[in-house]
Amino acid sequence: MRKCVLLISSVHPGNDPRIVHKIIPALSEHFDLLCMLPHTERSDFQTTVTVKSLPFFTWIGWRILLTYPVIFWKSLKVKPDIIHFFVPELIPFALVYQWLGATVIYEVQENLYQKLSIKKKNNSWLFRNAFYFFDKLARKRFHFIFTEDAYLREYSTLSKEPIVIHNFSKKGFNRSGKVESKTPSFIYSGVITCDRGLGTIIIACNILKRYVTDFQVHFFGHNRLKTNEMRRIEGFETAEPHLVFHGYTEYHEVLEKGKSCLAGLAVLKNTGDYQDSYPSKIFDYMGIGIPVITSDFQLYKKIVEANECGFCIDPDDANSLAETMKLMIENRQDANRMGDRGYHLVQTTHNWENEATRLRNYYHQVINEY
Repeated sequence: MRKCVLLISSVHPGNDPRIVHKIIPALSEHFDLLCMLPHTERSDFQTTVTVKSLPFFTWIGWRILLTYPVIFWKSLKVKPDIIHFFVPELIPFALVYQWLGATVIYEVQENLYQKLSIKKKNNSWLFRNAFYFFDKLARKRFHFIFTEDAYLREYSTLSKEPIVIHNFSKKGFNRSGKVESKTPSFIYSGVITCDRGLGTIIIACNILKRYVTDFQVHFFGHNRLKTNEMRRIEGFETAEPHLVFHGYTEYHEVLEKGKSCLAGLAVLKNTGDYQDSYPSKIFDYMGIGIPVITSDFQLYKKIVEANECGFCIDPDDANSLAETMKLMIENRQDANRMGDRGYHLVQTTHNWENEATRLRNYYHQVINEY
């Protein structure tokens, strides 16, 4: 008899790339899936799954007070065998369902012990201490999935054997019809903030325009900065003609547009847990066959420099970024060869299909323990 799995988050949107486009397809043929995400539409899903939409509130207090009752109401009739959740605020909910007999898998996608210091929202003394308390409980009670190997250092005292399931890109992206844009273009995919490199990119564009008059950087993702905050960034107004902000765009559409670019940008600052966490965008860039320009963290170098599929630079050095972008524009054949090497890496080893097999095996391992 197929087990029923509840995949749930009170934060991730209904089109989240990892949950919707990777985890659900990986599990759908083996389990009956119920997915609860904020503002979810059935049309967001490409596979058989029961979908329940949740309300979304920015303040974590409202999520606990108002989203929790909705979750209990919508899930009680189902009585899932396995709860797989993605945000720490749902630990109390998972504890209740574990008491009711469910097996719980907690997926940790960020090291909050390192990131709390830079979070601007939902970071009060009360919430921080609640997180510390419930996280310690979770370590004693739940199974864990981590998205990064480095998180194992923080979570070294677990009662059950964890697994790392990396957020690699899917292989097999169709590169046919790839045509470079007439205007030299670069892509940035993901949440847009200064700690993820926006300021460095803007300054680099102002340096680059001294040598190259016609180029563009395309940004795909939610912009966390308001218009007045953007305009206060050094050099924004002079760089603005070269910056194109598309807003949030569907995952597959981003990949399709990105394959015409010269390179993908991921110059994250050395803050929080960034130096220990792969930005999934670098694998997306490699998966569409374009080189990567990213931060010179040791973790990133082991992928990008070791496989000669891009450049690792100081994320605070706009001159280095501008020089690397200029190099890409002037040496397109070399850039294409780097893109080919990254594409090969995704097709052979660093791909979601391999991770999906490990995810299914872990599920069966967890089930067999009971």
